[in-house]
Amino acid sequence: MAERYLYYVSGEVLEIAGLSKAVLKFELGGNIWRTILWCKNFFHENEFLDSYASFNGILNVGDRVTFHCHPYDKDPNPDACEYFAARAWRSLDTDEPLTIANQQGRVELLEPGKGVLEFMFFDKVESVLFLRSKYYNFGRKITTKALTEFLNLDDMVQFDAVRCKPTQDNKHCSWMAKLVWKGKKPTSTLPGLLPSMHNAALHDDADAIDDDGVPVSESAVNAEHRRLYQDFESHASERSGSGAVMTLLSEEAGVALWLLAPNRWETVFFHRSVAFLDDIPLAKYNLQESCPQSTKVELTAVPSVEGFPCKWVARRVLIPG
Repeated sequence: MAERYLYYVSGEVLEIAGLSKAVLKFELGGNIWRTILWCKNFFHENEFLDSYASFNGILNVGDRVTFHCHPYDKDPNPDACEYFAARAWRSLDTDEPLTIANQQGRVELLEPGKGVLEFMFFDKVESVLFLRSKYYNFGRKITTKALTEFLNLDDMVQFDAVRCKPTQDNKHCSWMAKLVWKGKKPTSTLPGLLPSMHNAALHDDADAIDDDGVPVSESAVNAEHRRLYQDFESHASERSGSGAVMTLLSEEAGVALWLLAPNRWETVFFHRSVAFLDDIPLAKYNLQESCPQSTKVELTAVPSVEGFPCKWVARRVLIPG
């Protein structure tokens, strides 16, 4: 069974399959998995390679790489790869451990200050240790009260976690939870980061989101803005071009930069409702997982009205897969 998203996977280059394509391999769940990597998704010297670049002199067979990936089911698939690397870079000593997100587990052990979850990972039951400080109950962080006031044995909860070495101190669990929640998930930037872009994974005052990924409390782009941001579009003609994500305002909106003329960069506001990963709509996905800072994008936008912070408002954002 292939998990949908894996983050900070450690693997190696199995073959260079042409100038701009490589096949990676990694071991997990007792199996060897093949992963396809294109040049444009490789982060090298603080930027992504161009789509027409070559791996020549950059990657060699046997090199260690770290990457984020998801299942690859395109047909035809001549390289027989099960995964697609969305982001990759040469492995660093500072890389995070293998990370999984938005998993579901059952409460197996519960104490006032910590607990253990069980979940299926590649058809095998594995355990996750979680601490009270990492638990959110319907959008609210639990700080002083006991976990037993909010959870019971066999309750189902959601979690993000990193791989760890089982020891007596962590109750022989192979995963450590970075975040556990019931009902509503706090905003997290845990997955999708690149080595030069690490920042705080969680904030105590993070906005809660519902099961569809829509914030329920006020955020940088609240419910009213989601409905009305189109009001900031002017009635001028659309324009298309290439750019890159400059910053993310929240999990559902961000600002990109595009080059309109030599030495003339302008800002483009975009919302996830108009964003696509290839042909996959991102309307209900966390942009912080799908397009972190520096992601290259294709934009179609119109000028904004006077007074809007960005020069342009996007009508379509395409993240090439």
